Amino acid sequence: MSTGKRLAKRSILGTRIVAPGHDGRFYPAVIQAVKTYEDRLSENSYTVRFDNSRKVSEFLETDLIGPGFSCVNSLSCLLAGQRVYLTHLGREMEATIMSHDRENDQVVVNLASGLQLKVRLEDIQLLESRKSSRLMSQSSTDFSKLADFNIVHERK
Repeated sequence: MSTGKRLAKRSILGTRIVAPGHDGRFYPAVIQAVKTYEDRLSENSYTVRFDNSRKVSEFLETDLIGPGFSCVNSLSCLLAGQRVYLTHLGREMEATIMSHDRENDQVVVNLASGLQLKVRLEDIQLLESRKSSRLMSQSSTDFSKLADFNIVHERK
């Protein structure tokens, strides 16, 4: 029997999810603890720490959205001002919701570039996709300069 504090391989602790804030919008958070009940009649509750405020709150399983929990499609309505992520022109982009028409399954979003788009709810994510550490370290690399240098270097 192990006495260390190492997490189990499939532990839900540390999972990135989004949870409702006091204003009704969803904010990124990390699961810190789980309260399970033996009777199986009560719903599990999760202690989460919000990324932006570092505040710790407790939520039921049905309130959370993310891997292993509910999805964006299960929401009744997204509020204006909600930060979302969507794929546009082959790249993931950050956007802000302007309006959500649940009956027509249309969400009007403003991209950070100023472009306004109408998209379906299923095309939206509330969490930014994970990037590999290789891509994170290349975020400031100007590939056009690297390509030019390599061409000049090969000609010498």
